[in-house]
Amino acid sequence: METVTLIKQGVLFAHLLFFAIAVGEILRADWRMFRNNTIDQHALEATARVVAIALAGLWMSGLALVYIDTGFDPALIAERPKLIAKVVVVVALSANGALLHTVAFPMLRGGTVANRQSAQICSMLGAISTVSWLYAAFVGVARVIAAEMTLADFLALYGLGLAMGIGVALLVVAPLLEHRAGAADRISGLAGDDEAKWVADLFDEEQRVAAISAEDPARVTIPPGKRERSDRRAA
Repeated sequence: METVTLIKQGVLFAHLLFFAIAVGEILRADWRMFRNNTIDQHALEATARVVAIALAGLWMSGLALVYIDTGFDPALIAERPKLIAKVVVVVALSANGALLHTVAFPMLRGGTVANRQSAQICSMLGAISTVSWLYAAFVGVARVIAAEMTLADFLALYGLGLAMGIGVALLVVAPLLEHRAGAADRISGLAGDDEAKWVADLFDEEQRVAAISAEDPARVTIPPGKRERSDRRAA
């Protein structure tokens, strides 16, 4: 067996491993988002780091495969629409990843989004990421139909997938993120109101005790519940 063939097989195996790691992380992050009421920012950042490393590995291994197959000859590359489609998708993934880091992640506040516009932007960028990774998987295994498809066919199918993904993001995911943000704000507001009421009650009780103490120190009593809460507060 020729050395070049062995090298190509090894690079292809590494290429598939990088791809599998990236897709697995993306799908797991999507599942966490739908399962949980808030977005775990630490988990999201960890996922982003893993995907970024996997994407860099895909670039390096992919370029190595292109060099082995074509020697970067433009004429040979132009004859392979499937290869060009792969490059287009990987470029889109790289650009979208940069936007996720610089635009979407800063919009997250306490695991939720701040407003409707933020929800729409985050959901659209997430949809582009998921659709692009899944379409890259499709292109990678499209050997059966590759001979029948032109570059326009590959790009049209990719565009259709993006349109569907963005549509779902705007109609389903963005309202879900916005609803969760509103629910989190309401819960926070209720917690704040309860705390304020407790402080006001405690202040009134202290005023009552002070008034009674001024009249007759022997009559000073603090209800057990109030005493326990005050002790815990002091601790």
